[in-house]
Amino acid sequence: MKLKTRSKEKEAQFIEKLKSFFSDQDNVLSLVPECMDSSMLCPFDSYRKKLTRTQGSALGKLSGSADQFLSAIGETYKVMESESAPIMGVIATAYGNLDYAKRGNTDPMVLGGVQNFDDTTWKMLAFSSLVKTKKVYIYSSENYYIGSCKGNFPGDEFLADVLKTERVEDLSTEDGFTLGKNGDFFFLNIGNTSKLKVFQDSKTNLMRILLRHILAPDVMKFFRITVPYLESIDTEVPLPALTSYLSGQTDAKSFLHTVHEAKKKSALARGIYLIGGDVYADPEEFLKALFDEEEAKKLSSYLKLTGPVALDSKSQRKLLEILWPKFGAQIMKDYFPDVDESKIKAQAGDPIRQIEMLKMKIDQEEASSLITVSPWSAESSMLIDMIKDYLSIGKGETLKKWEKRVGFSSLFNSIYYAFVIALQGGSNQKWRFTSEQMMFGEKIASEIKSILDCTDPSINEKILHMKLYVN
Repeated sequence: MKLKTRSKEKEAQFIEKLKSFFSDQDNVLSLVPECMDSSMLCPFDSYRKKLTRTQGSALGKLSGSADQFLSAIGETYKVMESESAPIMGVIATAYGNLDYAKRGNTDPMVLGGVQNFDDTTWKMLAFSSLVKTKKVYIYSSENYYIGSCKGNFPGDEFLADVLKTERVEDLSTEDGFTLGKNGDFFFLNIGNTSKLKVFQDSKTNLMRILLRHILAPDVMKFFRITVPYLESIDTEVPLPALTSYLSGQTDAKSFLHTVHEAKKKSALARGIYLIGGDVYADPEEFLKALFDEEEAKKLSSYLKLTGPVALDSKSQRKLLEILWPKFGAQIMKDYFPDVDESKIKAQAGDPIRQIEMLKMKIDQEEASSLITVSPWSAESSMLIDMIKDYLSIGKGETLKKWEKRVGFSSLFNSIYYAFVIALQGGSNQKWRFTSEQMMFGEKIASEIKSILDCTDPSINEKILHMKLYVN
């Protein structure tokens, strides 16, 4: 708590505000919330009865009462009587500074709550001491001021009033209370009465809003969070994450990320394999969810040696990236037992690309061996050799090798240009070709591409079809 001086003008305004408040006993009674419970020992009913009997100057005699709320009323009344409040106490809170006129030994928080009777949030603090000692609950919004001595919550009407007052932008009420729209989500239950669904893309600091309108003795018990992710095997929410979110320090996205990672870690420690929110106790069932049965068998031993893994989604690539650093070379041998080891080692890129490229190379080499057609001219011989080179050494090396022959003839230039378009979609060396050569190359590019994509004996027919263009 800090102290600060107040200008004469503001001091006068404050005293006038207190005079107006104490001039009507209904104002004093309005400090006490309506209790939603029926109880013989309800402290709110007791306060109301006490204040109904105590009016005018008698209110000043409440100062020094053992009850903090009544004492705060008495001390505030005496401030009004003295018409002097040059020194203000300042309490820093998460919602800004709470100013009050310091007097007596009353709890500053309670005193500040009484003196800020016209503020929806601050006036709840008049019962901050009672909340701690008697475990009561206070609810305050634009249209409600309610107390509960049994820990009950007013329900959805009060919650709707709070969210409306706070102008929550990403709120939907079409199917209950929902904040945000996309991604993972969790449920926030309030007093076992009301529930909100919060998606990870919600930008609303929900707890900061709610705690501006709810004063509860134990936030951790009153607000209960359930996270559906892996709920079938783990319902626990880590205490640090829960505390951080319920205190308004963490947004929905960060909270869910922390909880999900903790649940993943717990599941993996128990020998469970994960794909998103799907749970697999058997590694082979996990593999069958990603690969066909034959591939799953090939990878089974390597996965068992690696141990449980968690994937965010069904991704063969991600699993292979986990297995590859330790078992990549052996997995490639299992996939391609008849392929020379030097060819396996020559593969580069991520695991899926290595497997796919080697499969394609094998298919191409097989396709190259299927070519039996004989050339019918010099240019047709060059065309056939280019096709075989592509199927054997690939796109880059083929174009590089045959680029040196550009200029052999106008027809070959068109053939080469057609290869460039078929394999790369275009050329950055158009200056090397005449417009007629490029036009003819563009005309036959689709025919060339059809040949290069063929991996069965019909490749010979496709090559012979080129007699229409290559004489």
